[in-house]
Amino acid sequence: MARQESSARSAALRLALVVLAAPVGFVVSALVVQATQNADGTAGSGTAAVESSGHFATGLPTGGALTAPRRTPGATSSSAPSPSSDALTAEAAVRTAMDSCRLSNLRQEALLKSADVALAQFQKHIDAMNLLVSGKISLPVAQTFWEQTRVGAVDNDAVFIAADKAFTASSTGCAALPPAVAAAAPASSVAAVSRCAAALTAGSTAAAKARIAVATWEHHIHDMEMLRMGQMTPAQMTVAWNASWKTGQAQLQAYTAATRAADRTQCTLT
Repeated sequence: MARQESSARSAALRLALVVLAAPVGFVVSALVVQATQNADGTAGSGTAAVESSGHFATGLPTGGALTAPRRTPGATSSSAPSPSSDALTAEAAVRTAMDSCRLSNLRQEALLKSADVALAQFQKHIDAMNLLVSGKISLPVAQTFWEQTRVGAVDNDAVFIAADKAFTASSTGCAALPPAVAAAAPASSVAAVSRCAAALTAGSTAAAKARIAVATWEHHIHDMEMLRMGQMTPAQMTVAWNASWKTGQAQLQAYTAATRAADRTQCTLT
């Protein structure tokens, strides 16, 4: 009897030592083993099974520690792939094209606005001449009107000429994207650049018409100044004005038609 008690105490001591040294998961396993002891106090087969296998209920080895899974050498990351060099090149080309189109559009708008101001005065002189010829106003009324509406004409022409020189000398431009770039770029960007290029082409036509009309108007301004200074007779002025009137009227009509066409195609990159 004493031998059995001694054997039971030895088994209990071994179990206690194993439990103290083991993780929590093993405690559960040990308690299960303890419950399988024989009624006479001797250790059941469960104790030997646990001790010999060295595994717990958690499936971890005795005294083992959790370790991170090893990365296989050369394994690829699960993050999204980086853009290809072709896509990056296309993106840079689109940005450059958009910036160039924006700058060209701003310069052309400044040019055409200055043309509008200058040619509006020319149009008033032609309108007065048309009223005079149709008998709706007298010559003194027309002359008074012309004298009043010529004020600032020289300066307005100078503004247009300066804007025209700046626009012509600029190195920027706007053209549709090359096919290779367009194929790799977003459709919305390709459409915006193409539309802006078309708008600038239409604006260039209007600018060309403006240059012609402004030159005629500038010549008439010069004649008016000569008349005021006594360097031209009224008869000479009348002949010159008749030529400027008819020529200028056709030129202004061409300019108006060109600006209306340009207005129908607006650059959306502003």
